[in-house]
Amino acid sequence: MEYTKIKVSSKDDPKRFYRILAVQGNPDLYTLGAIIGKSINAWFEHFYMFRSKKISFVPDSWLEDALYWNDDQAMSKYYLSDLGSSFVYEYDTGESYDFDCKVYKKKINYDVESEDEEFPVAFVVEGKGQGIFENDHRTLWMYLAGQIKPDATDDEENYNFLPMNMSFTSFGDFDAPLDIEDMTYYKEEIEFTANHFRSEPSQEQDEDFFENEEEVNSFMYKVAGDIFLNPDMNQLFRKLIENHDINDAYEMIVETIVKTISNMDEDADQTEFDEAISNALNSLK
Repeated sequence: MEYTKIKVSSKDDPKRFYRILAVQGNPDLYTLGAIIGKSINAWFEHFYMFRSKKISFVPDSWLEDALYWNDDQAMSKYYLSDLGSSFVYEYDTGESYDFDCKVYKKKINYDVESEDEEFPVAFVVEGKGQGIFENDHRTLWMYLAGQIKPDATDDEENYNFLPMNMSFTSFGDFDAPLDIEDMTYYKEEIEFTANHFRSEPSQEQDEDFFENEEEVNSFMYKVAGDIFLNPDMNQLFRKLIENHDINDAYEMIVETIVKTISNMDEDADQTEFDEAISNALNSLK
């Protein structure tokens, strides 16, 4: 089967952080964004978008916001072929992880070993740099600029922390060789991520716990922050992602906290809440 060859290069340092991907067919932009995000170890806590020839292709839900220009286009209506031979992929518009992408004319051929084997939707052919630092672009910038030494670890005083979305022992692990064999992506996992963004995830399981969507978002961001800043939560998360998908690990923590708080007595004090949540999270290890 033929695959399209795409080079994805970080604007931060294209020589030290890039991927050469082989992508099957002509995926829609939600699927393409999920593939690229997976390859750079995105946690998918944030949205992604594309830019090509001065046109921005954004999540459909964004177009309901008056802040976005009328010429922005809904990602659901466009495909890889609509982006042309070069485009920009951006993950997390707050942190602004921008990648220059080049589509090659020459295709890559890939065959499965047996008729029963599934063809991947994409795989990494070559690359450097382990991935983005979720929610902490500043620290990755500093490392790439040589302001953080490769053998350094967490530096709480200067707010430089090892990435929560990857298991690093020191910042120098960023430049370790990629495990290319593990960077093959199949339809189920990619579609799971893409569908998460096609329609914003429902919080049906939390309807009785939260009063409105604003409370849901606030809670989700707080948990993400705790995972990044709280040493115990960070250690738990790192343990979970050894055996679980990053998104699944995050949801496990969120659901455990919600369930624990929901079952607590309203008269319980903060110490009792903290102890109950700690015990519940420890049970996930």
